[in-house]
Amino acid sequence: MKKIFVLSISLIVLLLSACGNSEDANSQALADQKLNIVAENWAFDQEEYKIEAGEVSIILENSDGFHGIQIQETGDSIEAGKAKTLNLKPGTYTIVCSIMCGAGHADMKSTIVVE
Repeated sequence: MKKIFVLSISLIVLLLSACGNSEDANSQALADQKLNIVAENWAFDQEEYKIEAGEVSIILENSDGFHGIQIQETGDSIEAGKAKTLNLKPGTYTIVCSIMCGAGHADMKSTIVVE
């Protein structure tokens, strides 16, 4: 009976340890850098964003109107208020508004330069 109790306790400790390790793995999987993009009617807050190659968490905020982002070279879309983590290689990426937002919609373009 004592052996079963000790074995049960050992298994519980092992399981709890495994849960802690997966939590650490998830925190390590978070992107190293963040890119905040602010959209207003018919413009992004910068004409060009510079970041380093690797994982980046891109966050879109709407300060005026309703907007989304599409990265033309990757096909990735990002909704306002929702972060999306991407692994970007060096190069230049064009971002456009992905939600029809009015008369100036076609002019909503910017670039992300990944170094």
